[in-house]
Amino acid sequence: MGRIEDEPHPNGHVLKFLPSNIVKLTLVDCELSQDPMAVLEKLCHLRILHLKEAYIGSKMVCSANGFPKLDCLHMWCLPQLKEWVIEEGAMPCLRDLKLQSLNSLRMLPEGLRYITTLQELNLIGMSLSLKERIKVIDGRGGKDFYPSTFNPSTFN
Repeated sequence: MGRIEDEPHPNGHVLKFLPSNIVKLTLVDCELSQDPMAVLEKLCHLRILHLKEAYIGSKMVCSANGFPKLDCLHMWCLPQLKEWVIEEGAMPCLRDLKLQSLNSLRMLPEGLRYITTLQELNLIGMSLSLKERIKVIDGRGGKDFYPSTFNPSTFN
């Protein structure tokens, strides 16, 4: 695989030139410094997105109406990611979300509560503080537990 040069581009984000008809995209070891979601969420046919060591920034934003057909999102080994924002209306078709080894992620995005199509959420190798925020004790969810969206059986 080739490395994507992440130098500031005079015509915008380096990923801006991806074909709009992409259905599945995997980015591995890209270490992009600019939030890739700003461009990727505009790929209107994208159904499957895998990001592994693809971003070295601390904040990621999924905008309202972004990722209109995304069904499956897997993100792992994004060590600098501290904040992930999901705006209401983003990823309206998302069914499968897997987050692995996002050790700096402080909390799950509040916007997950708006994704009513979510059927499977896998959290693997996450920080202890994040685990505490979602833990269900005596039937009561933690700070990041959204009962309208999540079923405790979806956490692995």
